[in-house]
Amino acid sequence: METVTVATKSDLLTNLNKQTDEIIISGALAQEIYHLKKQQLTETEEMGFLVGSQGAGSFLTYLIEKLSYINSELSPEEQKIEHAILRLYVIKKLTPETTLLRLKQLDY
Repeated sequence: METVTVATKSDLLTNLNKQTDEIIISGALAQEIYHLKKQQLTETEEMGFLVGSQGAGSFLTYLIEKLSYINSELSPEEQKIEHAILRLYVIKKLTPETTLLRLKQLDY
């Protein structure tokens, strides 16, 4: 299992694109990324939504996400980071200064 520590957005994006197993984020960036946890559904919540919507929920989610990025104040780099984290990683707080991103597929 590969674990890396990053402190900048460019390093984070590089490791997200490589789908590194575990990414430890340190410094001010850790707080910023941890706030994304509020937007992230648990696996049970996500499955319940998809089953309840008979599969149409995934298309609706995709559409809403794309529309929200059109009017977003985030840079394209920040949008890529947010999208990759919310789709592929579980977010955990290690300390007040560090946040752990762990690939969801490792928990199966």
